[in-house]
Amino acid sequence: MKWRLVDAGEVNYLRSQGIYHGLGHAMSGNTPNTVVLCDPVGAYMCAGFFQDPRHELDLEYCKAAGLPVIRRETGGGTVYIDHNQLFVQWIFQPGILPPRVDQRFQWFIKPLVETYKFFGIDAYYHPVNDVHVAGKKIVGTGAATIGNADVVTGNFIFDFDFDKMTRALNVPDEYFRQWIKEGLDGFLTSIKKENGAVCREELRAVYIEKCEEVLGVKLIPSNFTDREIAKMEEIEARFGEDDWLFGHTKPKVNDRLVKIHAGVWIGSMEYEWEGSKVRVVTRLEDNIISKMAISGQFENPIVPQIDNLGDAMKGVKIEEKAVLERLTFFFQNHRSDQKDEWIAHLSQAILKVKKEKNKMTGDG
Repeated sequence: MKWRLVDAGEVNYLRSQGIYHGLGHAMSGNTPNTVVLCDPVGAYMCAGFFQDPRHELDLEYCKAAGLPVIRRETGGGTVYIDHNQLFVQWIFQPGILPPRVDQRFQWFIKPLVETYKFFGIDAYYHPVNDVHVAGKKIVGTGAATIGNADVVTGNFIFDFDFDKMTRALNVPDEYFRQWIKEGLDGFLTSIKKENGAVCREELRAVYIEKCEEVLGVKLIPSNFTDREIAKMEEIEARFGEDDWLFGHTKPKVNDRLVKIHAGVWIGSMEYEWEGSKVRVVTRLEDNIISKMAISGQFENPIVPQIDNLGDAMKGVKIEEKAVLERLTFFFQNHRSDQKDEWIAHLSQAILKVKKEKNKMTGDG
């Protein structure tokens, strides 16, 4: 079998997203299955279909920094993209990819992993759609049906600008921004971190070879058709309009939840009750509290040791029974006379991050 390979080379931010959208919407019965490579030229922020960029990003900073913002047709979170990434995109006829989403990701990820291994980076598949190296994410992928096509996308990350990514985010305060930066730095890696430097053109060649092995086909270098380019331009024009960018409106809230990678979330949640207001900043790793800070204004007196409560919650599973037990033990240990009702409210403040995470993931 012979499938199409299109190496689009350097492209602007709109075209880097417009390619797979355009190919999907332009696909007809005789369109070849296509593997695409492209290099985004400049930096930009890309929000998911169900996100409101006004909620996710500091748009004033993005404008001042010359950082364009785009909202794609596929789901997922807001990501930072720049020239230090190489995009890989599969746009296939229906029925080629496995029917189950996890199987699709495994198939798509295999040549990515094999390419990293070729360059001495011990990468491996991490369900459901990531590639990890020693527990750190080095590839994120996405899958969707666009038009008549089944699409899977991913990237190679040569280097990553943690400062620009975290600065662009809309956060409750600078304290939370620092948590995000630390989380990204601790759980995201790159080719530069793992290997130092890899020739981009050599990586391209190896990846194409690994794709052919996995897919069992010969990839034939080719170009986009005039019809496909016209569709890309149509979609890119829409992506550049405010009506599209802000087409999914969310109410303004003071809470913020960011996924760092599979199983790792950082949330800043506000909770009020009976004259008391608290803010709970939490890092969850596989639903276990790995870091927490609690601050606020309390109507009733509270033990001075409340500053130590965050440390006391480390290692607790984010479930109501476990959280209540640890809180009760903490206040008893500090000889506090906090009432059960007050502790129950504090428990709900801590558990709010789980509720918000479940909303985003569809769990629970």
